[in-house]
Amino acid sequence: MVMHPNTCALHSSSSRVCIAVLIGLVVSLCPWPGLAGEHSLVDMLSWDFGGQVRTTGTLQHTEYDGLSGEEGRETFQDLSLETRLMGDLRIGSNLDFTAHYQAWMETGDWTRMEMETASPLLSSLQTLFPGSSGADSLPFLDLTKAVSRHKDTRIVHRLDRFKLSLNRPWGRLSLGRQTLTLGNGLIFNPMDIFNPFSPTAFLRDYKIGEDMALAQIFLDSGHDLRFFHLSRREPESRDVSWNRSSTGANGHFFVRRTEMNVLFARHYKDLILGLGLSSTLGMAAWRFDLTWTELDQDSDHGGFVSAVANLDRSWVWWNKNWYGLIEIFYSGIGKSDLSSVLASKPLLERIRRGELFVLGKSYLAGLIRFEAHPLMNLSGTAIVSMADGSWLFQPKATWNLAQNVDLLLGATLAHGPADSDFGGFDVQLGPQEVSLAPPNTVTLWLTAYF
Repeated sequence: MVMHPNTCALHSSSSRVCIAVLIGLVVSLCPWPGLAGEHSLVDMLSWDFGGQVRTTGTLQHTEYDGLSGEEGRETFQDLSLETRLMGDLRIGSNLDFTAHYQAWMETGDWTRMEMETASPLLSSLQTLFPGSSGADSLPFLDLTKAVSRHKDTRIVHRLDRFKLSLNRPWGRLSLGRQTLTLGNGLIFNPMDIFNPFSPTAFLRDYKIGEDMALAQIFLDSGHDLRFFHLSRREPESRDVSWNRSSTGANGHFFVRRTEMNVLFARHYKDLILGLGLSSTLGMAAWRFDLTWTELDQDSDHGGFVSAVANLDRSWVWWNKNWYGLIEIFYSGIGKSDLSSVLASKPLLERIRRGELFVLGKSYLAGLIRFEAHPLMNLSGTAIVSMADGSWLFQPKATWNLAQNVDLLLGATLAHGPADSDFGGFDVQLGPQEVSLAPPNTVTLWLTAYF
């Protein structure tokens, strides 16, 4: 996993204040001895602790021009080591406290190149390609710190989960660093505006946490409502900014056999409306999401539509378990002429924030997976640009080596004509012409759980 370090200090004054608020909520809401009848505080406490250690080795063969002031073809070799420690503390039946600590070290050629890339614009464009992900936005809490940065090596640690939850019969209230997933997309997900997974992400076990207040209200017949607010800060002043924060509501309903999701949100300066539907068709399941984004008044664009539709099912063939998926994605803010992407500020903003991972308008994606052995799964994912015919293919093999050890081997192969999505294209950055192309990669992950 590659994440760009936030330069904020882990123990900033704002973090200490917010941590104190969370501790104060625990103190005020906890049923202390003397108020809980015959049950002592120790009797009411229970906890779980676990984690994982993951090492990742990556080879990337890339053609580059201008990203680091050099030109040519080269194979980059990188290695990373990551650990995640996960703790959950339960106080009675109503209060839960969750904290996940994450630390990782990255070293190698691509890491060096990323750290030497001076242009924030080009750094954000690199998130389009496998092996990269968007940097943290400026969250409310400063819980990420770069411990060391030297030549081709960096060490970073962070609190990726830090939340307090109050559970009641009518719903749940959560405060702190947590995740919120919206929408029905399985490869592309336009409705999931909070740290969605890249369509080329091999590992999807943990989303990056966001600092938010979240209220979920349970209704009759399985319906529920969620209200959320995410506070973010201005880059220069570090002040909390309404124009960089997100506030909204999400409703989840059932209409006969159809599941419906409705989204209303103010995200940064934009207004987002979303509608999602899902149901079954014979032995298959179908899903559809449609969003409308009304851009702020300072933008030259009035607004745009994005949509995703997919169909998937599982079956048994040759005494093996199979799974198949097909998905169509449309991005209303995408560009038909890729050489002009640098002129589209709304598009680049979404790439930089890690909300969008493609530059074009329409894509067709598919996935097929089968269980070659009870301990081994093989799969392949393909993404095709419907505008220029360029494609990206990702074969993957997952092997359960032991009860708590998994080995994953994956590759990313991109191909297409010149000036195409996955074949590469040129953009004009001032007086300099820069070539961008997704690298071909081979990656090995070894993960041990405890």
